[in-house]
Amino acid sequence: MKQIIYFLLFIIIPIPNILSQENKSRFGAEVDFIPWYFDTFSRQTPMFTVSGFIGGYYEHFFSNSISLKTTAGIHNATYKWFENSTYGGKKVRSWQTMLEIKVEPRFYFWDNQQKWGNLFAGLPLSIETGPFQNNPYKDIFQTPTIRAIPIIGYQYYFTNHFFVEANAGLGWRHDSYPTQSSNDLDYLLGLRFGLSF
Repeated sequence: MKQIIYFLLFIIIPIPNILSQENKSRFGAEVDFIPWYFDTFSRQTPMFTVSGFIGGYYEHFFSNSISLKTTAGIHNATYKWFENSTYGGKKVRSWQTMLEIKVEPRFYFWDNQQKWGNLFAGLPLSIETGPFQNNPYKDIFQTPTIRAIPIIGYQYYFTNHFFVEANAGLGWRHDSYPTQSSNDLDYLLGLRFGLSF
């Protein structure tokens, strides 16, 4: 009889722990639309464009308010640039596709409440490889871009699985090339649609 009781306790005791962990993580897919200032501020080349991102994410909750989100995917941007490097030159449309990996600590102000949405603050730290096209260095891993941009955002779940999110922030960007590197201000402004499983 003792063996049966121990066996039942072995099965039943972990159940509350499993249930309590239910809301401790999310994973899924997301699509971002990002109004993007293609070149950095100090270079004075205002190539404003809209870029897109598609990828997967995993968000682990350490409490109802604090989480760590990791994202990996493809960032694509179309833009116009001046062929002769002067504002009087001919504008040429081009595009770049980059691989992006991001880690973002987050703080939810309303304890991860999903019914009416939630306001959050985050610090996305991202690294992008150089472009797959129009890359004079051939090897995309020779031209990484690193960003650290504190953001404020709002997340709203339409259902238990579909959500929309808007965020904005201002921070730092580092571009690295084989012959030189640069540091500059950068911003993040975006709209995200996501699916959590």
